Amino acid sequence: MFTISQSVLTIRKDIIVSVLVLLLSSQLYGGYVAAFAGTFYLVPRIVHSLYCVIRKRVSIGVELFRFSVWVIALSLCFSIHQYRGWKMRIYADEVVMRIMDYKTLNGEYPSSIETVGITIQQLQDNLGTSYYSLHDEKATLVYVVPYIGFDTYHYDFEKNVWVYFYS
Repeated sequence: MFTISQSVLTIRKDIIVSVLVLLLSSQLYGGYVAAFAGTFYLVPRIVHSLYCVIRKRVSIGVELFRFSVWVIALSLCFSIHQYRGWKMRIYADEVVMRIMDYKTLNGEYPSSIETVGITIQQLQDNLGTSYYSLHDEKATLVYVVPYIGFDTYHYDFEKNVWVYFYS
């Protein structure tokens, strides 16, 4: 009868769990899943691995391989979120440029985003949860941070900078 060694089973388990965490946490606004996985699974897992290597004389190669599986998964998650954030910022900067061009030509901010040739649907397709508003002649452009759905970027039209707002 064929049996699989315990180390192969634990490596398989780590690969399956890390792929699931990667799939969940790499979604738009899903970065907090990686933080929870790191805090509640990975940190205790590393402590347990150290215990197994020191006290039970488990192969350090197996434990390093298991750790590298998680490093790769979390690095991929981080890279996906960074790329998505970069693409969103490029589009957001284009929207700001159109708004500023409109203000330069007309002396005032546009009353709606459609005035500069961008539909609300286009804005939300490219920036996710986002909006533009004009209140008391003060323009506001906001979009949600792509890796965590609780924080936002606001554009400060007076200082010409993006401001990160924590929830």
